[in-house]
Amino acid sequence: MPSREKIQWAQLRVGVLLLVSLVAFAVAVISISGQVGLFSKRYVLKTYVGSATGLHVGAPVSVGGIPVGNVKSMDLSPYPEPERAVQLTLSISAKFQGEIRSDSSARLERQGLLGERSVDISRGGPQGVILRDGEELPGDEGSDVKQIMQNTNNVLSNLRELSATIHGLTQRIEMGKGSLGKLLKDPEFYNHLRRIANSAETMVARLEKGEGTVGRLMADEALYEKMTSSMERLDRVLAKVENGDGTLAKLINDPALYDNLELLTSQTQAFMARINQGEGTVGKLMTDPSLYNRMDRSFEAMNTVMARIEHGEGTLGSLSTDDSLFQNLNSATEEMRAFAHDFRKDPKKYLRIKFGLF
Repeated sequence: MPSREKIQWAQLRVGVLLLVSLVAFAVAVISISGQVGLFSKRYVLKTYVGSATGLHVGAPVSVGGIPVGNVKSMDLSPYPEPERAVQLTLSISAKFQGEIRSDSSARLERQGLLGERSVDISRGGPQGVILRDGEELPGDEGSDVKQIMQNTNNVLSNLRELSATIHGLTQRIEMGKGSLGKLLKDPEFYNHLRRIANSAETMVARLEKGEGTVGRLMADEALYEKMTSSMERLDRVLAKVENGDGTLAKLINDPALYDNLELLTSQTQAFMARINQGEGTVGKLMTDPSLYNRMDRSFEAMNTVMARIEHGEGTLGSLSTDDSLFQNLNSATEEMRAFAHDFRKDPKKYLRIKFGLF
């Protein structure tokens, strides 16, 4: 039978082996999870936030998402400012000390919508000063659960309003109200669309048969050939114009025509300027008021003469109104014609020459 001393020593060895195994397992788990080594050198930084809700001692601390330490302690700060109400003491691995500088900041982050919170530190730039053990790191509380829930409530409220609006819209459509409701519920609109579709079908059938102008354009090959021939002739004409052949091409391409037109325009402008200045006959006619007055007096005198003639005054008036004077002139004219006729017939009758001797 084994002695009591041997049994106690065996039990002690089992206990020691179990303890060593647990320690090795804990170290392995920590190493696999990517946390900072338990025996690495550390230093402490302090930061202040308005609230540490959801944060606990031992919560992970990271720089850009990479674990560098954990939260060592949480206490109420001696400062009265609301945004500095809570003091966090952060235990950070010394090998990351060069990455945390005076321009870094500690921000509380949440792991998931309602998960535990952690501390994430922004990486400092080369212009910042490296923070040493015990110095303060600027803090930022980050998004709080209340704010997240408030935002969620606002989103839900907006969704409810949108749902109510959509429900009201669908009810109006079901009742046939509004343009969309009439489009879906009004049978007259359906009949109208059907008539349009029938008309379109009839029109397409006529086009396929070659009826009408458009149908002939689509079905008549001769018309197509004529149009093609016309386009070819037009291309040839345009080519001749571009090459400078023909009268039209010369009108378009000859710079002498442009020079002549410009000269004519300049001469016309000079001529109009002389007229506006009252030079020349046309200029005097356009600008001299005395000429207008003389012409006005002349027209008045002509009107007076014509009025006297209409009243039978003067010789011209008598000629235009006295019938006897017209008859006398007519008779005299007839006698002169008879005299001229007799004279041509027998001029000796009127021409007699007598000689006398002394």
